[in-house]
Amino acid sequence: MIIRWLYDSILEEIRDTARLQLVTAEILRSHRFGHHLVVIDRKLAIFLNKLEISGEDKAMLNRLAGDYTQNGNIHLQAAVYIDIINSLTNEISRDPKSYSMSLGYVLNSRVLEPTTLLLENLHNDGWLYDEIFKYVATKNRLISFKYTGTHGGGDDIPNILSAVIGEGRIALTLIDSDAAAPSSRPKDKLSRLKQVSQSVNPEISHIQSLPVREIENLIPLEVILKLPCAANNSTNEVLLRIRDHEINNEHPLMDHFCLYFDYKVGIPIPRPGQLDDEETRWIRDKLRIGGIILGDEVVSGYGSTIVNQLRNANALTAAFHERIRHKDWVNRYLEFFSNLIWYFVSARRLVT
Repeated sequence: MIIRWLYDSILEEIRDTARLQLVTAEILRSHRFGHHLVVIDRKLAIFLNKLEISGEDKAMLNRLAGDYTQNGNIHLQAAVYIDIINSLTNEISRDPKSYSMSLGYVLNSRVLEPTTLLLENLHNDGWLYDEIFKYVATKNRLISFKYTGTHGGGDDIPNILSAVIGEGRIALTLIDSDAAAPSSRPKDKLSRLKQVSQSVNPEISHIQSLPVREIENLIPLEVILKLPCAANNSTNEVLLRIRDHEINNEHPLMDHFCLYFDYKVGIPIPRPGQLDDEETRWIRDKLRIGGIILGDEVVSGYGSTIVNQLRNANALTAAFHERIRHKDWVNRYLEFFSNLIWYFVSARRLVT
């Protein structure tokens, strides 16, 4: 994240404290190691250079002071950033765009470690999210980003989140929405995570569900159909008929069937109470376009190895990179992921 630290006269009151020297060294270290992007104004750099800190840290201060002309206002384009309070008390507050943290809080927590990206299934999903964030970083003209990917373990994810933020680490939790249709209500796991966050450490926890069913739905249909698991799958033609009808009739981009279709399992005959009336109506109408009657026919899925198949074939990965640059993908998802990537913005690592 951006750590914005500016001079004010309150610093004069804590000038001679060992804790100021320590937190200064730690903040500079987080920039040097590429954990965060530290922004320091020239007046603060001059003040801190008078402390008993290492020559390496003094050189870093001079470098950051020189960078301030270029990045002093980068926080204005950020979706979220850290604003330092010049106090050694333990203070933190949060508004929609910024964390306000005292130097004392920074010193007593682990916020200077890379932001944690907590996923339900890091092993399956981590690679795909990394590919997406690389593209999003380029679109936002960001030099570097850094996060620590953490496996949530499905139903165990609330406990993992509790442990991460309980240790004082900033966490972005990104989960599948499991939405069956655009009208689907948020699932229980989202509310459970928010309850954990609220009870443990809400100021350093952000929880976000995808705007589509799950991570596989972020893969453009054109790429899905090139995967080995799509070979000779009768569902291909169903999805294409629906997609073509949606395009020809100018359906809203976020109303397309492929965003909510369960690519892994498909659509079995629904159990009573599995879908609400609005979800049932939407899915029934979409499937009718594809020549399927909901409840009478099963629509096959593509299995659980979709992301692995994409990752393990260079040609398919290249096709994915090409398709996410298409205007439809950009219009659906770029803003969503652009807001998230600011949790991970960092300097390039300077330590060899």
